Amino acid sequence: MATSMAQLPPDVVEEFHRAIGNRKVSDAGGPFNSTDVIDDEDVPQHRFLRAYNIAGYWVIWFELGGRVSGPRTIAFTRERSQRNKERKYVVQHGTRFVGNLCAATNAIADGARSTEY
Repeated sequence: MATSMAQLPPDVVEEFHRAIGNRKVSDAGGPFNSTDVIDDEDVPQHRFLRAYNIAGYWVIWFELGGRVSGPRTIAFTRERSQRNKERKYVVQHGTRFVGNLCAATNAIADGARSTEY
């Protein structure tokens, strides 16, 4: 388990940022704009909660603020690059779930996929 983004492999962090549109992310316990009312670009609307290395995936739990606020998951798996044959973490499509994070993580580990990217 990782309780801070600093504990994750750098390519997981890089891919996580890419997956959420290169937006700012607060680390666990950090400042977080959970609403769509406050217009402050310095306070991220994404906050990392924790991550689990399970069944070959890094599953990240995070919060999203705004009108569609709530807890989310997204998972990353290692794939071999076509260019340089190096293995790096990439988004596992269909692993963005909303709601109960424990149930979502178990579903991801069991192979369930959502229709969302």
